[in-house]
Amino acid sequence: MDWNQLGFSDPVTLSASRLFCYHDLVMVVVVFVLTLVAWFTAVVFFSFFFMKGQLNLTFKKNEGLEFMWTVSPAILLFGIGFVSLANLYYLNLGGEPMYSFSAIGHQWYWEYCYEFNFPETREEPEERGSEVMMALYEEWKKAQEAYEKLPAESPKVMLNELREKYRLKMSSVSSLLKLGEVCEDIQSDYQELLTDTFKRSKSSCGDYTEMNAIVSLKKLVLKSDRIMEYISENIIKPWEKAFSEGENTSNQVYFENKLKKYLYILVEVVLECCGGKGSRVCYESYMVPEEDLLNPENCKFGGFRQEEVSYPCFLCCGVKNEVLVSTADVMHSWGVPELGIKIDAVPGRINSGSIVPKEVGFFYGFCYELCGSGHSEMPIMAIALEPKEYAESLSCLSDEMATLSWENAAHKVESYSSLNKYL
Repeated sequence: MDWNQLGFSDPVTLSASRLFCYHDLVMVVVVFVLTLVAWFTAVVFFSFFFMKGQLNLTFKKNEGLEFMWTVSPAILLFGIGFVSLANLYYLNLGGEPMYSFSAIGHQWYWEYCYEFNFPETREEPEERGSEVMMALYEEWKKAQEAYEKLPAESPKVMLNELREKYRLKMSSVSSLLKLGEVCEDIQSDYQELLTDTFKRSKSSCGDYTEMNAIVSLKKLVLKSDRIMEYISENIIKPWEKAFSEGENTSNQVYFENKLKKYLYILVEVVLECCGGKGSRVCYESYMVPEEDLLNPENCKFGGFRQEEVSYPCFLCCGVKNEVLVSTADVMHSWGVPELGIKIDAVPGRINSGSIVPKEVGFFYGFCYELCGSGHSEMPIMAIALEPKEYAESLSCLSDEMATLSWENAAHKVESYSSLNKYL
Protein backbone atom coordinates (compact mmCIF):
# COMPACT_ATOMS: atom_id res chain seq x y z
CA MET A 1 0.00 0.00 0.00
CA ASP A 2 1.38 3.39 -1.03
CA TRP A 3 0.77 6.83 0.38
CA ASN A 4 -1.97 8.87 -1.39
CA GLN A 5 -3.33 5.66 -2.92
CA LEU A 6 -6.91 6.18 -4.15
CA GLY A 7 -7.88 2.60 -4.90
CA PHE A 8 -7.82 -0.53 -2.85
CA SER A 9 -4.71 -1.63 -1.04
CA ASP A 10 -2.68 -4.39 -2.62
CA PRO A 11 -4.29 -7.80 -2.00
CA VAL A 12 -2.15 -10.44 -0.35
CA THR A 13 -4.62 -13.34 -0.41
CA LEU A 14 -6.50 -15.04 -3.23
CA SER A 15 -9.77 -14.12 -1.54
CA ALA A 16 -8.88 -10.43 -1.53
CA SER A 17 -7.88 -10.64 -5.22
CA ARG A 18 -11.23 -12.21 -6.12
CA LEU A 19 -13.14 -9.56 -4.19
CA PHE A 20 -11.19 -6.71 -5.76
CA CYS A 21 -11.70 -8.15 -9.26
CA TYR A 22 -15.39 -8.57 -8.53
CA HIS A 23 -15.54 -4.92 -7.51
CA ASP A 24 -13.89 -3.91 -10.78
CA LEU A 25 -16.36 -6.07 -12.74
CA VAL A 26 -19.36 -4.51 -11.01
CA MET A 27 -17.96 -1.02 -11.62
CA VAL A 28 -17.58 -1.79 -15.34
CA VAL A 29 -21.20 -2.98 -15.50
CA VAL A 30 -22.40 0.06 -13.57
CA VAL A 31 -20.52 2.47 -15.84
CA PHE A 32 -21.82 0.68 -18.95
CA VAL A 33 -25.44 0.77 -17.71
CA LEU A 34 -25.21 4.42 -16.68
CA THR A 35 -23.68 5.35 -20.04
CA LEU A 36 -26.38 3.50 -21.97
CA VAL A 37 -29.20 4.96 -19.88
CA ALA A 38 -27.72 8.44 -20.22
CA TRP A 39 -27.53 8.02 -24.02
CA PHE A 40 -31.19 6.92 -24.25
CA THR A 41 -32.25 9.75 -22.01
CA ALA A 42 -30.34 12.27 -24.09
CA VAL A 43 -31.92 10.92 -27.30
CA VAL A 44 -35.42 11.20 -25.83
CA PHE A 45 -34.98 14.70 -24.43
CA PHE A 46 -33.04 16.18 -27.34
CA SER A 47 -34.66 14.34 -30.28
CA PHE A 48 -36.49 17.51 -31.36
CA PHE A 49 -33.22 19.39 -31.85
CA PHE A 50 -31.37 16.55 -33.60
CA MET A 51 -34.13 14.99 -35.70
CA LYS A 52 -36.59 17.88 -36.03
CA GLY A 53 -39.45 15.67 -34.79
CA GLN A 54 -38.84 12.93 -37.38
CA LEU A 55 -38.11 10.29 -34.69
CA ASN A 56 -41.81 9.91 -33.88
CA LEU A 57 -42.63 9.53 -37.56
CA THR A 58 -39.86 7.04 -38.31
CA PHE A 59 -40.09 4.64 -35.31
CA LYS A 60 -43.54 3.44 -34.28
CA LYS A 61 -42.43 0.21 -32.62
CA ASN A 62 -39.32 -1.94 -32.25
CA GLU A 63 -39.75 -5.41 -30.72
CA GLY A 64 -36.02 -6.13 -30.90
CA LEU A 65 -35.21 -3.04 -28.84
CA GLU A 66 -37.88 -3.91 -26.27
CA PHE A 67 -36.58 -7.45 -26.04
CA MET A 68 -33.03 -6.17 -25.61
CA TRP A 69 -33.74 -3.74 -22.79
CA THR A 70 -35.84 -6.44 -21.04
CA VAL A 71 -33.42 -9.36 -21.34
CA SER A 72 -30.05 -7.57 -21.13
CA PRO A 73 -30.51 -6.43 -17.45
CA ALA A 74 -31.41 -10.00 -16.51
CA ILE A 75 -28.29 -11.30 -18.28
CA LEU A 76 -26.11 -8.73 -16.51
CA LEU A 77 -27.62 -9.54 -13.12
CA PHE A 78 -27.22 -13.27 -13.76
CA GLY A 79 -23.55 -12.80 -14.64
CA ILE A 80 -22.90 -10.63 -11.57
CA GLY A 81 -24.76 -13.09 -9.35
CA PHE A 82 -22.86 -16.07 -10.74
CA VAL A 83 -19.49 -14.42 -10.06
CA SER A 84 -20.69 -13.40 -6.60
CA LEU A 85 -21.78 -16.95 -5.74
CA ALA A 86 -18.48 -18.32 -7.03
CA ASN A 87 -16.61 -15.89 -4.74
CA LEU A 88 -18.77 -16.88 -1.77
CA TYR A 89 -18.06 -20.53 -2.51
CA TYR A 90 -14.31 -19.99 -2.57
CA LEU A 91 -14.44 -17.84 0.57
CA ASN A 92 -16.21 -20.61 2.50
CA LEU A 93 -14.28 -23.46 0.94
CA GLY A 94 -13.57 -26.08 3.60
CA GLY A 95 -10.40 -27.89 4.43
CA GLU A 96 -8.33 -28.48 7.53
CA PRO A 97 -6.38 -25.36 8.55
CA MET A 98 -2.73 -25.54 9.46
CA TYR A 99 -3.02 -22.98 12.27
CA SER A 100 -5.98 -21.61 14.18
CA PHE A 101 -6.54 -18.70 16.53
CA SER A 102 -9.48 -16.96 18.19
CA ALA A 103 -10.33 -13.26 18.04
CA ILE A 104 -12.67 -12.21 20.85
CA GLY A 105 -14.19 -8.73 20.77
CA HIS A 106 -14.50 -6.68 23.96
CA GLN A 107 -15.46 -3.11 24.68
CA TRP A 108 -13.05 -1.85 23.41
CA TYR A 109 -10.14 -4.12 22.59
CA TRP A 110 -9.43 -7.47 20.95
CA GLU A 111 -8.33 -10.64 22.68
CA TYR A 112 -6.38 -13.28 20.75
CA CYS A 113 -5.92 -16.92 21.76
CA TYR A 114 -3.54 -19.31 19.99
CA GLU A 115 -3.36 -23.08 20.25
CA PHE A 116 0.16 -24.26 19.52
CA ASN A 117 0.15 -27.12 17.06
CA PHE A 118 3.65 -26.94 15.63
CA PRO A 119 4.75 -30.36 14.44
CA GLU A 120 7.86 -30.38 16.64
CA THR A 121 6.03 -29.30 19.82
CA ARG A 122 2.48 -30.52 19.27
CA GLU A 123 2.38 -33.32 21.86
CA GLU A 124 4.95 -32.24 24.45
CA PRO A 125 3.01 -29.46 26.29
CA GLU A 126 -0.20 -31.48 26.44
CA GLU A 127 1.63 -34.55 27.73
CA ARG A 128 3.46 -32.50 30.33
CA GLY A 129 0.24 -30.91 31.55
CA SER A 130 -1.50 -34.29 31.71
CA GLU A 131 1.38 -35.81 33.67
CA VAL A 132 1.39 -32.95 36.16
CA MET A 133 -2.36 -33.13 36.72
CA MET A 134 -2.19 -36.92 37.07
CA ALA A 135 0.61 -36.59 39.63
CA LEU A 136 -1.46 -34.12 41.63
CA TYR A 137 -4.46 -36.47 41.51
CA GLU A 138 -2.38 -39.46 42.60
CA GLU A 139 -0.93 -37.43 45.46
CA TRP A 140 -4.40 -36.41 46.61
CA LYS A 141 -5.74 -39.97 46.27
CA LYS A 142 -2.85 -41.44 48.26
CA ALA A 143 -3.26 -38.85 51.02
CA GLN A 144 -7.02 -39.44 51.14
CA GLU A 145 -6.56 -43.20 51.57
CA ALA A 146 -3.99 -42.68 54.31
CA TYR A 147 -6.28 -40.15 56.01
CA GLU A 148 -9.14 -42.64 56.20
CA LYS A 149 -6.92 -45.43 57.58
CA LEU A 150 -5.08 -43.43 60.25
CA PRO A 151 -6.55 -43.87 63.75
CA ALA A 152 -7.14 -40.93 66.05
CA GLU A 153 -4.49 -40.62 68.79
CA SER A 154 -4.83 -38.95 72.15
CA PRO A 155 -4.81 -35.15 72.09
CA LYS A 156 -1.39 -34.94 73.78
CA VAL A 157 0.21 -37.36 71.32
CA MET A 158 -1.24 -35.53 68.30
CA LEU A 159 -0.13 -32.15 69.67
CA ASN A 160 3.42 -33.36 70.32
CA GLU A 161 3.73 -34.81 66.82
CA LEU A 162 2.50 -31.59 65.22
CA ARG A 163 5.00 -29.62 67.32
CA GLU A 164 7.87 -31.82 66.21
CA LYS A 165 6.93 -31.75 62.54
CA TYR A 166 6.25 -28.03 62.12
CA ARG A 167 8.57 -26.68 64.86
CA LEU A 168 5.88 -24.58 66.51
CA LYS A 169 5.09 -24.07 70.21
CA MET A 170 1.32 -23.93 69.66
CA SER A 171 0.67 -22.46 73.11
CA SER A 172 -2.95 -21.61 72.38
CA VAL A 173 -3.73 -25.17 71.28
CA SER A 174 -1.99 -26.56 74.37
CA SER A 175 -3.94 -24.20 76.63
CA LEU A 176 -7.25 -25.25 75.12
CA LEU A 177 -6.36 -28.93 75.55
CA LYS A 178 -5.56 -28.35 79.23
CA LEU A 179 -8.77 -26.44 79.63
CA GLY A 180 -10.68 -29.31 78.06
CA GLU A 181 -9.05 -31.79 80.42
CA VAL A 182 -9.95 -29.65 83.41
CA CYS A 183 -13.53 -29.37 82.20
CA GLU A 184 -13.78 -33.14 81.77
CA ASP A 185 -12.43 -33.74 85.28
CA ILE A 186 -14.70 -31.27 87.03
CA GLN A 187 -17.84 -31.69 84.94
CA SER A 188 -19.38 -34.63 86.84
CA ASP A 189 -18.30 -33.64 90.39
CA TYR A 190 -18.99 -29.97 89.83
CA GLN A 191 -22.43 -30.66 88.36
CA GLU A 192 -23.32 -32.89 91.34
CA LEU A 193 -22.15 -30.28 93.84
CA LEU A 194 -24.08 -27.52 92.09
CA THR A 195 -27.24 -29.67 92.02
CA ASP A 196 -26.83 -30.59 95.71
CA THR A 197 -26.41 -26.95 96.73
CA PHE A 198 -29.44 -25.87 94.70
CA LYS A 199 -31.67 -28.57 96.19
CA ARG A 200 -30.55 -27.86 99.80
CA SER A 201 -31.24 -24.14 99.28
CA LYS A 202 -34.69 -24.72 97.83
CA SER A 203 -35.65 -27.33 100.45
CA SER A 204 -34.41 -25.51 103.60
CA CYS A 205 -37.20 -24.92 106.13
CA GLY A 206 -35.34 -23.93 109.29
CA ASP A 207 -32.03 -22.84 110.80
CA TYR A 208 -30.40 -26.27 110.67
CA THR A 209 -31.29 -27.00 107.06
CA GLU A 210 -30.34 -23.47 106.02
CA MET A 211 -26.93 -23.99 107.70
CA ASN A 212 -26.47 -27.19 105.66
CA ALA A 213 -27.34 -25.25 102.48
CA ILE A 214 -24.75 -22.57 103.28
CA VAL A 215 -22.08 -25.22 104.00
CA SER A 216 -22.79 -26.80 100.61
CA LEU A 217 -22.66 -23.35 98.95
CA LYS A 218 -19.29 -22.70 100.62
CA LYS A 219 -17.91 -25.92 99.17
CA LEU A 220 -19.20 -24.93 95.69
CA VAL A 221 -17.67 -21.45 95.79
CA LEU A 222 -14.33 -22.54 97.25
CA LYS A 223 -13.99 -25.37 94.74
CA SER A 224 -14.83 -22.99 91.88
CA ASP A 225 -12.20 -20.54 93.15
CA ARG A 226 -9.55 -23.28 93.29
CA ILE A 227 -10.45 -24.40 89.76
CA MET A 228 -10.22 -20.87 88.39
CA GLU A 229 -6.90 -20.33 90.19
CA TYR A 230 -5.59 -23.49 88.61
CA ILE A 231 -6.82 -22.40 85.18
CA SER A 232 -5.32 -18.95 85.63
CA GLU A 233 -1.92 -20.22 86.83
CA ASN A 234 -1.52 -23.19 84.49
CA ILE A 235 -3.47 -22.15 81.37
CA ILE A 236 -4.16 -18.43 81.09
CA LYS A 237 -0.82 -17.04 82.31
CA PRO A 238 1.35 -19.32 80.12
CA TRP A 239 -0.69 -18.35 77.09
CA GLU A 240 -0.44 -14.63 77.97
CA LYS A 241 3.31 -14.98 78.41
CA ALA A 242 3.67 -16.65 74.99
CA PHE A 243 1.47 -13.99 73.41
CA SER A 244 3.50 -11.17 74.97
CA GLU A 245 6.72 -12.74 73.63
CA GLY A 246 5.37 -12.48 70.09
CA GLU A 247 4.43 -16.08 69.42
CA ASN A 248 1.23 -14.96 67.68
CA THR A 249 3.17 -12.75 65.28
CA SER A 250 5.76 -15.43 64.59
CA ASN A 251 2.99 -17.94 63.86
CA GLN A 252 1.42 -15.54 61.38
CA VAL A 253 4.74 -14.99 59.59
CA TYR A 254 5.38 -18.74 59.55
CA PHE A 255 2.03 -19.54 57.95
CA GLU A 256 2.34 -16.72 55.38
CA ASN A 257 5.77 -17.94 54.28
CA LYS A 258 4.64 -21.55 54.04
CA LEU A 259 1.49 -20.67 52.11
CA LYS A 260 3.41 -18.44 49.71
CA LYS A 261 5.86 -21.26 49.01
CA TYR A 262 3.19 -23.80 48.11
CA LEU A 263 0.97 -21.27 46.34
CA TYR A 264 3.86 -20.32 44.08
CA ILE A 265 4.31 -23.98 43.17
CA LEU A 266 0.60 -24.56 42.52
CA VAL A 267 0.20 -21.36 40.51
CA GLU A 268 3.11 -22.36 38.30
CA VAL A 269 1.59 -25.82 37.78
CA VAL A 270 -1.80 -24.30 36.88
CA LEU A 271 -0.19 -21.87 34.43
CA GLU A 272 1.71 -24.71 32.81
CA CYS A 273 -1.32 -26.99 32.52
CA CYS A 274 -3.53 -24.17 31.18
CA GLY A 275 -1.03 -23.37 28.46
CA GLY A 276 0.63 -20.34 30.05
CA LYS A 277 4.02 -21.90 29.38
CA GLY A 278 3.04 -24.57 26.91
CA SER A 279 0.44 -25.14 24.28
CA ARG A 280 -1.84 -22.10 24.62
CA VAL A 281 -1.37 -18.36 24.86
CA CYS A 282 -3.97 -15.63 25.21
CA TYR A 283 -3.31 -11.91 25.21
CA GLU A 284 -5.14 -8.62 24.78
CA SER A 285 -4.53 -6.12 22.01
CA TYR A 286 -5.08 -2.45 22.78
CA MET A 287 -4.61 0.60 20.59
CA VAL A 288 -1.44 2.51 21.44
CA PRO A 289 -2.33 6.13 22.39
CA GLU A 290 -1.04 8.82 20.09
CA GLU A 291 1.21 10.31 22.75
CA ASP A 292 3.03 6.96 23.14
CA LEU A 293 3.85 6.49 19.45
CA LEU A 294 7.29 8.05 19.94
CA ASN A 295 8.08 5.67 22.80
CA PRO A 296 10.00 2.66 21.41
CA GLU A 297 8.86 0.48 24.32
CA ASN A 298 5.18 0.98 23.46
CA CYS A 299 5.58 1.30 19.70
CA LYS A 300 7.01 -1.99 18.39
CA PHE A 301 5.35 -2.74 15.05
CA GLY A 302 5.25 0.34 12.85
CA GLY A 303 3.88 3.30 14.72
CA PHE A 304 0.92 4.28 12.51
CA ARG A 305 -1.53 6.63 14.19
CA GLN A 306 -4.82 4.98 15.24
CA GLU A 307 -3.51 1.63 13.93
CA GLU A 308 -0.61 0.70 16.21
CA VAL A 309 -1.54 -1.90 18.84
CA SER A 310 0.18 -3.30 21.91
CA TYR A 311 0.22 -6.87 20.59
CA PRO A 312 -0.86 -7.80 17.03
CA CYS A 313 -2.21 -11.09 15.75
CA PHE A 314 0.19 -13.35 13.87
CA LEU A 315 -0.40 -15.28 10.64
CA CYS A 316 1.70 -17.91 8.93
CA CYS A 317 2.47 -17.12 5.32
CA GLY A 318 1.66 -19.66 2.61
CA VAL A 319 -0.63 -21.90 4.67
CA LYS A 320 -4.27 -21.81 5.75
CA ASN A 321 -4.93 -19.87 8.96
CA GLU A 322 -8.35 -20.19 10.58
CA VAL A 323 -9.74 -17.33 12.64
CA LEU A 324 -12.64 -17.92 15.04
CA VAL A 325 -14.43 -14.67 15.81
CA SER A 326 -16.70 -14.21 18.82
CA THR A 327 -17.64 -11.49 21.29
CA ALA A 328 -17.84 -11.16 25.04
CA ASP A 329 -20.37 -8.32 25.07
CA VAL A 330 -21.91 -6.49 22.08
CA MET A 331 -21.58 -7.02 18.33
CA HIS A 332 -18.20 -6.38 16.70
CA SER A 333 -16.69 -7.11 13.31
CA TRP A 334 -13.14 -8.34 12.64
CA GLY A 335 -11.91 -7.33 9.21
CA VAL A 336 -8.67 -6.68 7.33
CA PRO A 337 -9.17 -5.43 3.71
CA GLU A 338 -5.77 -6.53 2.40
CA LEU A 339 -6.47 -10.07 3.60
CA GLY A 340 -9.93 -10.08 2.05
CA ILE A 341 -11.73 -11.02 5.26
CA LYS A 342 -14.49 -9.50 7.37
CA ILE A 343 -16.28 -11.60 10.00
CA ASP A 344 -19.04 -10.39 12.31
CA ALA A 345 -18.78 -11.16 16.01
CA VAL A 346 -22.32 -11.94 17.18
CA PRO A 347 -23.14 -12.64 20.85
CA GLY A 348 -23.66 -16.34 21.43
CA ARG A 349 -22.06 -17.42 18.13
CA ILE A 350 -18.59 -18.29 16.85
CA ASN A 351 -18.03 -17.40 13.19
CA SER A 352 -15.01 -18.66 11.30
CA GLY A 353 -13.00 -17.64 8.28
CA SER A 354 -9.79 -18.68 6.58
CA ILE A 355 -6.75 -16.64 5.56
CA VAL A 356 -3.90 -17.77 3.30
CA PRO A 357 -1.38 -14.90 3.08
CA LYS A 358 0.84 -14.97 0.00
CA GLU A 359 3.28 -12.34 1.24
CA VAL A 360 4.85 -11.40 4.57
CA GLY A 361 4.16 -7.98 5.99
CA PHE A 362 2.02 -5.77 8.20
CA PHE A 363 -1.70 -5.46 7.46
CA TYR A 364 -4.24 -3.24 9.16
CA GLY A 365 -7.97 -3.39 9.74
CA PHE A 366 -10.68 -2.13 12.06
CA CYS A 367 -13.81 -3.11 13.87
CA TYR A 368 -16.50 -2.60 11.21
CA GLU A 369 -19.51 -2.72 13.55
CA LEU A 370 -20.49 0.32 15.61
CA CYS A 371 -20.04 -1.01 19.15
CA GLY A 372 -20.08 2.02 21.42
CA SER A 373 -18.10 5.10 22.37
CA GLY A 374 -14.74 3.30 22.03
CA HIS A 375 -15.48 1.89 18.58
CA SER A 376 -12.66 3.90 17.00
CA GLU A 377 -10.17 2.46 19.50
CA MET A 378 -10.36 -1.12 18.18
CA PRO A 379 -7.82 -1.32 15.34
CA ILE A 380 -6.64 -4.67 14.03
CA MET A 381 -3.03 -5.34 13.16
CA ALA A 382 -2.02 -8.62 11.52
CA ILE A 383 1.55 -9.69 10.84
CA ALA A 384 2.21 -12.43 8.28
CA LEU A 385 5.46 -14.31 8.86
CA GLU A 386 7.31 -17.25 7.41
CA PRO A 387 6.65 -20.57 9.22
CA LYS A 388 9.91 -20.52 11.19
CA GLU A 389 9.52 -16.88 12.21
CA TYR A 390 5.86 -17.50 13.03
CA ALA A 391 6.74 -20.32 15.44
CA GLU A 392 9.53 -18.28 17.03
CA SER A 393 7.30 -15.22 17.46
CA LEU A 394 4.52 -17.18 19.15
CA SER A 395 7.03 -18.97 21.36
CA CYS A 396 8.53 -15.66 22.51
CA LEU A 397 5.05 -14.22 22.99
CA SER A 398 4.07 -17.27 25.04
CA ASP A 399 7.06 -16.79 27.34
CA GLU A 400 6.28 -13.10 27.71
CA MET A 401 2.61 -13.72 28.50
CA ALA A 402 3.56 -16.49 30.94
CA THR A 403 5.94 -14.11 32.70
CA LEU A 404 3.23 -11.47 32.97
CA SER A 405 0.73 -14.06 34.25
CA TRP A 406 3.24 -15.30 36.80
CA GLU A 407 3.99 -11.78 37.99
CA ASN A 408 0.28 -11.03 38.37
CA ALA A 409 -0.29 -14.26 40.28
CA ALA A 410 2.71 -13.62 42.49
CA HIS A 411 1.49 -10.11 43.20
CA LYS A 412 -1.85 -11.54 44.34
CA VAL A 413 -0.13 -14.11 46.52
CA GLU A 414 1.94 -11.35 48.12
CA SER A 415 -1.16 -9.54 49.34
CA TYR A 416 -2.51 -10.74 52.67
CA SER A 417 -6.10 -10.33 51.49
CA SER A 418 -5.57 -12.94 48.76
CA LEU A 419 -4.00 -15.32 51.26
CA ASN A 420 -7.16 -15.25 53.32
CA LYS A 421 -8.93 -17.08 50.49
CA TYR A 422 -6.72 -20.10 51.09
CA LEU A 423 -6.67 -20.06 54.90
